[in-house]
Amino acid sequence: MIDKKALREKVRPLKLLYVEDEAPLREQGEIFFKKFFNTVASARNGEEGLSLFKASALSHPFDVIISDIKMPKMYGDIMLNKILEISDANKHTIFSTILTATIEEREINGIYDLFLLKPVEFEQMFELLQQIEAKFQL
Repeated sequence: MIDKKALREKVRPLKLLYVEDEAPLREQGEIFFKKFFNTVASARNGEEGLSLFKASALSHPFDVIISDIKMPKMYGDIMLNKILEISDANKHTIFSTILTATIEEREINGIYDLFLLKPVEFEQMFELLQQIEAKFQL
């Protein structure tokens, strides 16, 4: 049986960036993710998400990226590819999750650790947290 409280405490110090173009979903997601992470920032599109990540990379970069795919200005998978390039260059581990309401036709294999369909159920968060714990060896 999963010790959910212990799992949440292990991942709590990690920094999360949530990228979602729909304002109500972004606001709800921020509230939801703050139940699990101390630091949660949000962006309206991939371009803004990339900018926030670059700014954080100067001090302590985001550890977890959760992003929608289809967004204005820059799709989430393109943003994730750029973030992963920066992270690889800085030798910083990132856990990336794609959220989408529909399965996309675009090729996104290999750029994310987890793929979840919206709406995300509370119990699915524990799958996400377990995978984060494993990747970061917490």
